[in-house]
Amino acid sequence: MPLPWMVSTVAGALKAADDTKTMVEGQIVRKVDNERDEFNAATGTVKIDIDRKHLPTKGLEPNAKVRHNEVDVIKTGVEIEVKKVEVLGLSL
Repeated sequence: MPLPWMVSTVAGALKAADDTKTMVEGQIVRKVDNERDEFNAATGTVKIDIDRKHLPTKGLEPNAKVRHNEVDVIKTGVEIEVKKVEVLGLSL
């Protein structure tokens, strides 16, 4: 559950300042390039930058529901820099 000061929607993340902490739930829908994926949630779509060391070893299948964090404002727009990926609904 997001803390009251966190952004919890893609729509909010797209308007947030750089380095804003987020807790957004949705699905990784496609790979954009070597470093970024497209993330879709109820309030919109945003690119996410996932350092591969933060990916879970199990459960990250196409369209898996995930939660991740932190807005990164870049010159070409906004993306969410992912420091942790949590696959939701997965029993390990």
